[in-house]
Amino acid sequence: MSTKPEGTNLPSSKTVHENGVAMTLYLADSPMLACAGCGQDLKEGQDYYGVCSDCGGMFCESCMKDGTFDDHACEEDEEYE
Repeated sequence: MSTKPEGTNLPSSKTVHENGVAMTLYLADSPMLACAGCGQDLKEGQDYYGVCSDCGGMFCESCMKDGTFDDHACEEDEEYE
């Protein structure tokens, strides 16, 4: 069961369709989130974001829809000696 920030009536997640692809977006549940694409701060209880299943990067709804998410390259883990 997912929770949503107190005081909001928005659903904790929603599905959007862009270019024939269904994407699940989640409602920001922390004031400390920022988009990995454009750097926009995600407003708790107001903004939706998507997550890259490979690297865990979070992208705002605009970047999910405008192709920024599709064009991103996951950063490889660096090995330290």
